[in-house]
Amino acid sequence: MKQFIVLLAVFPLMMAFMLQFAAQQRTDYRIQLINNAVDNACEKAKTEGRFSDENVSGLRKTLADISDCSEERIEISVPENMKYRTGCYDDREMMQYRVAVPIDGIMAMPGMFGISAEENSMTYVLEDELSSEKIKPLK
Repeated sequence: MKQFIVLLAVFPLMMAFMLQFAAQQRTDYRIQLINNAVDNACEKAKTEGRFSDENVSGLRKTLADISDCSEERIEISVPENMKYRTGCYDDREMMQYRVAVPIDGIMAMPGMFGISAEENSMTYVLEDELSSEKIKPLK
């Protein structure tokens, strides 16, 4: 009987560790999908010379589907003007971007550990720059 009572006390704690493994796998998978979606949008922007409105809205919708949040919570900051490729490295051809995606449900069984919903989320930020591959048309 004593062992059964100890098992009842320890079992929820053991379950938390097992469920945390699954929660971490889900978070890692979401981050991998977010990285792939942003990479795809960046490759499209490189060939177009800018982040088009269709590209940004498609990226926002994809990221909202991946992270299970509303599109309004996703922050995407990209340059709006066209960038052209130059003959050598030049800052004028570089496009800086910043993408911030909220990810909820980091910890399994947060109520057991006294973790609130705000503390059980994070914002995954991707910030980088890429060079344009669009060649300036001859006049």
